[in-house]
Amino acid sequence: MRTRQLAVAVGAFFLLSAFLTAEAGASSILYRKSGALWVASPSGKPQHRISGSGGLTNPSQDDKGRIVAQRGIRLYRLNRRGKLLNKPITTAFRTNPIVPSFKGPFFPEVSPNGKLIAYTYSFTESHYDPDCDCVSTAPSLNTAYTYSNRFVSDPDKKFGHMRFYYRGSWVGNDNLVATTPNLFDYLGNVLNTVAIDPLGGGADSYRTWFTECTECSSISTLQKYPLDEAEFTRKRDRIVVVAGDLNATQAGSMLFVYPLPQPPTAIPQHFCRITGPNGKFTSPTWSPDGKSLAWADRRGIWKGKLGSLAGANCEITRQLVIKHGTAPDWGPARP
Repeated sequence: MRTRQLAVAVGAFFLLSAFLTAEAGASSILYRKSGALWVASPSGKPQHRISGSGGLTNPSQDDKGRIVAQRGIRLYRLNRRGKLLNKPITTAFRTNPIVPSFKGPFFPEVSPNGKLIAYTYSFTESHYDPDCDCVSTAPSLNTAYTYSNRFVSDPDKKFGHMRFYYRGSWVGNDNLVATTPNLFDYLGNVLNTVAIDPLGGGADSYRTWFTECTECSSISTLQKYPLDEAEFTRKRDRIVVVAGDLNATQAGSMLFVYPLPQPPTAIPQHFCRITGPNGKFTSPTWSPDGKSLAWADRRGIWKGKLGSLAGANCEITRQLVIKHGTAPDWGPARP
């Protein structure tokens, strides 16, 4: 197994200075439980329910602890006490009866400074499918952006646009990492599974990165692992992805952790596995110091302290910290 880049190599990825790290004990995990949003320390205690958060889904928090979540097509921004910080907003690409080919938004993710939100939407159109040499109708999953406190009518012009990539996670305040389940775009161009989008470059300005595959030298012999929900540490020296078995259609059976001795878009040469979920792995999220992970599965939210990443299997000590919790997001703000 070797990680390879399928498309033409791209230029060096510009890295801004890393965020200041925070001790895990001074940080907090935002999550969803019993139909509402909660926040807790990394140990899972105490747990505090966010007032007025019933029905909100897909939560994330910025570095000051301000929360973004959604209800239907609207995005809500609130503080730890549940107070709305601005009127709920909608997005340019959203579920709309006038234009039924659009659905969304999904999976909003607030930037560390709280100023922007990245979100996923789907778009359905007829296109040529090189796999069957035919015209096919299917949805694509895409990423767009908005200010966190107001509607943006033309996000492409201001922020850019990641077509075919979804479930983005912020890399600082100016870049996003996202994944795709597709091997081709609608024009038949080869897509790498993981890509990075520097904001402000216009539509499709993302920089293709890597695909985890075997027999990578030819599309006809290619076998790949599905990867999803990528997230960098704040130092940008590690990345975690939800992974699936070779040639599986969905990710969830494993987490892959990649050490990054060189910044993207240098191709990572090694990963270690975390296995054994109860059901599926979802929502991996790094501690602010980058030494631990939290994630969710069918039993709830787990915290894992990482040791060596040198072997095929990651050294990790795991503990169930929040029973029945989902969608964790670990940030530097206090609980």
